[in-house]
Amino acid sequence: MAKLRRIDENETLHDPTEDLEAKSLLGAEVMRQFRAALFSKKSQRVGEYSLHELLNECYKARDDQLLCEELEFREKYPQWSGMPVSIVAFKVGILVALIRETLVDVSAAPFIIDPTPKPEIPEEETERMLDKLTQEVEQFASQITQAQQAYIAQAQAMGVLPNVAVMQPDFPKFEKDQLIEMTRASKVKLHQQVKQHAQEQALLLQKDLYDKTTEGGYRKAIMEFADDFATYPFGCIHGPFPVIKYETVWKAGKFKEIQKVAWAFERVSPFDLFWTDDVTNTQNGTAVFVRKQVGYDYLYDCRQLARDDPKSGYDYDAINELIELTKEGRIPRHWTEWNNKNPENKGNMIWNRGDTCEILIRYGRFSGFDLDEMGFDDIDDDRLYETKIIMCGGQVIYCQINKNPSQYKRPVFTASFESRNGSIAGVGLGQKLLSIHKAYRSVIHLMMYNLGLSSEPITEVEVNRILQYMPDDWIDEPVISPGMVIPADGDRMGNGSRAIKFTQIPNMTSQALQLANFIFEQAHVISNIPAALHGQPVGSGANRTVRGLLTLQGNTLKPIQSALMNLDLGIIEPMVTLLYMLLVMYEDDFEYTGDCKVVAKGAASMVQREMEKQTAMENLQILAQAGQMGQQLNPELFSRAFQRLLTVAGILEPGENVGGDTPALPPMGMGAMPPMPPQGQPPMEQAPPQEQAPPVQ
Repeated sequence: MAKLRRIDENETLHDPTEDLEAKSLLGAEVMRQFRAALFSKKSQRVGEYSLHELLNECYKARDDQLLCEELEFREKYPQWSGMPVSIVAFKVGILVALIRETLVDVSAAPFIIDPTPKPEIPEEETERMLDKLTQEVEQFASQITQAQQAYIAQAQAMGVLPNVAVMQPDFPKFEKDQLIEMTRASKVKLHQQVKQHAQEQALLLQKDLYDKTTEGGYRKAIMEFADDFATYPFGCIHGPFPVIKYETVWKAGKFKEIQKVAWAFERVSPFDLFWTDDVTNTQNGTAVFVRKQVGYDYLYDCRQLARDDPKSGYDYDAINELIELTKEGRIPRHWTEWNNKNPENKGNMIWNRGDTCEILIRYGRFSGFDLDEMGFDDIDDDRLYETKIIMCGGQVIYCQINKNPSQYKRPVFTASFESRNGSIAGVGLGQKLLSIHKAYRSVIHLMMYNLGLSSEPITEVEVNRILQYMPDDWIDEPVISPGMVIPADGDRMGNGSRAIKFTQIPNMTSQALQLANFIFEQAHVISNIPAALHGQPVGSGANRTVRGLLTLQGNTLKPIQSALMNLDLGIIEPMVTLLYMLLVMYEDDFEYTGDCKVVAKGAASMVQREMEKQTAMENLQILAQAGQMGQQLNPELFSRAFQRLLTVAGILEPGENVGGDTPALPPMGMGAMPPMPPQGQPPMEQAPPQEQAPPVQ
């Protein structure tokens, strides 16, 4: 790591002699960019909200907190009765359950590794296959030579000269067409061997990458990410990035603790992701920032890494200084917030033992000229360099130039329920339901308010007519109880009016309920999540049949499948691709000779597979019911349906047969009618059941 010059407000940027306690040149530039990104997030408009305000509104709606407008309404109507209802939390919970069920499958990875259409042949494999082809040609030529010699010897035995025998039409010759055909067949065989080798290597790579993602916390990260993906305009995952892990292993007759480098994955809160104005996705533009909470031991681990490896990128002096400041309680926990707080984080303001503190991770570009001015050596002024910078307490504690050759240089990936071109922030389900959520809560709360008013009428009392007959304290707290007798003077105007009058507020509960039900139905339409998926009645007719429910579920999954495709392309595929590149670069024992690419099957294909399973099961049920009703069916139909069901369920490989005899039609159920005999033939009698023979001893 380059030595960083430090400056303060009174120092000129070109004075290299000062070494003050303020931020370094690099740190000052990072903080300038971060403040600009923070301001952009607070000022960028998404409808009637800024992006930061929208995140807060979605957070409140999901957690059933009062929104800003509701707080103002409650201040206006203090008697407003609250009722915990949240359409956002309800619908988001259903979608999150579907996503987690689809993506977090312990039995399969959310991606596949496929060989490239034209996989590169490893050099050693090419040499081996060419040697085999050469041997086959030489063997064929040797056979031709032996056949020629045998023919000439036979001709000589018959008194024919060798030159005359060679001129005979049946003399065995090495035909050109034979060699061409042999070469063509060898090429086909070579291509098949290369393809088979690539497929075998791809399968091994897939299992290894899945183990790496599982070990790095992918499943936990994607479980947490699903909630953000459904609620907010975007969700984010940070990874893969290297972390130090300690494992206890049994070695030499005792337990030993070993240090291991692993590739980790973690969810990033939408409140903790920032980007510069020129960023349209996390892989382009100047920089993206990840704000992260770390424990007190984080600095000690970083200091240990700096001590063990001077080229690790960690600044030992800066880290050691931060540790001393932390002991003195001089580092604020939320030094990056500036009125842009994450509502998920709570705690004290000062970083003490047992608390967490914020670090700021910057992934982005710096020009060679800027890096050279900041003290980096061997820098080309005409190039842009991808860098990773970590700051804590305003100090740079880590800086490295990223040498990853992959197109995904920044291990930060985002996806939205509905994407928007040219923007990280898309549209989340919670965001789509926000207006419906507000309307529904307003109707419910007003209904409760109206119910309270209508159940207790407003009382109007002419105090001067009853004052002399009532206790003194009654005027201050008038209470009317059942059976109460209240004396009153006569009406001075002679109109016969009552001294106590009651005004009944109309009960509008039924109208409010109708409006609330209408709004709730609109939530089904907007979210594309029907009531059937969360156990509510689904109407009548075909919707109540198994087939109708399967069809309804299949239609429901189509818009969800479109949303999850964004997750495949935005998260899974680039994340696993980057992991593949990093393993090839930095792990010596990671050796695969196949030419492969990562293909996300995750969400979309798994949803499609579920739909195919439902269709296959439905077809099998139809055939079974037809057989039980006495229909004459070709057994091959049931065989194909059964084969299809086993294939889509993953029990059989594509193209693999069940094996054995063709399965017979399913047996008739209890009470089913036996098959009708052909016309003109008496019905077949049912054979009595045979007793089962005892087992052989």
